Amino acid sequence: MFGELRIVPSSDVGDLGPPEGTAAIYHWKWYYSIPGLALGVVLLGAIVLLKANRHPRALLILLPLPVVYLLWSVMAWLLRFPSSTRMQFGSIIASYAAAIALLWLCAHKLGNRNRFITFLLALAVTAGLCFVGVVSYLGWGFPTEAVGILIVLAVMVVVMLLAFALAGLCCRSHYGPVRFMLYLALWTVLICPAVTLSLYATVFVLQQTPIPILTVLFIAGISGLVLGVCIYVINLPYMILAFISPFFRERFCACLHLKSMPRIAGYEAYPDRPNVQDADPEAP
Repeated sequence: MFGELRIVPSSDVGDLGPPEGTAAIYHWKWYYSIPGLALGVVLLGAIVLLKANRHPRALLILLPLPVVYLLWSVMAWLLRFPSSTRMQFGSIIASYAAAIALLWLCAHKLGNRNRFITFLLALAVTAGLCFVGVVSYLGWGFPTEAVGILIVLAVMVVVMLLAFALAGLCCRSHYGPVRFMLYLALWTVLICPAVTLSLYATVFVLQQTPIPILTVLFIAGISGLVLGVCIYVINLPYMILAFISPFFRERFCACLHLKSMPRIAGYEAYPDRPNVQDADPEAP
């Protein structure tokens, strides 16, 4: 299936020339839109192909996505972002939010393992979908701006997973949702500026340019703090879902080796596996 877009510039210049210029024709082919479906296809595949996700409760993971998009739309409107900026930041936020959704859908495969192995598997899952998200928004050509978007997404993913891991360790002996979220906020806003500063330092070293220490510290601190707040806000709808949904709460507790909340009568999140509540939270 093919399409054709004909663009004709026009201007009334009187006797100086014709009112219309030469037409520019753009040919569109159906497969040009395939990359744009990538994020949805991956999430749908995780729901359909993974046996533990073949449950109506798994569809709840789709609820935070419109919430995140609404928050982003409001912020972009308030800050009067131009269309190019909206596209770039929109691709980052959409890819990151979808990566979190995929992480929760795959969490039953990651939980009750060695903490370091769980971290590496989670990093692979989220980083992989972030790459898919960049291709989904920018196409197969992979333009220059894709590199910057991938770097920002890499920082967001690493900060999120490190903050989760450290918050889980802090709540290992005494866990509660409010306590966990407070630790998660603390570690997110502490780790993000540190990672951002490390990134700035690496770029300066590779470019072999003089490093204005105070300027770099100020920029890295402010940008890292703002990015850390954004990471936490985007995570918030998913964490609320994890706290109120038994289906995702057990996955959350299994991944972070937290003591599970009391089992709901007649409900088992993973019918093909032992209930994660019965697992030793300190087991590798």
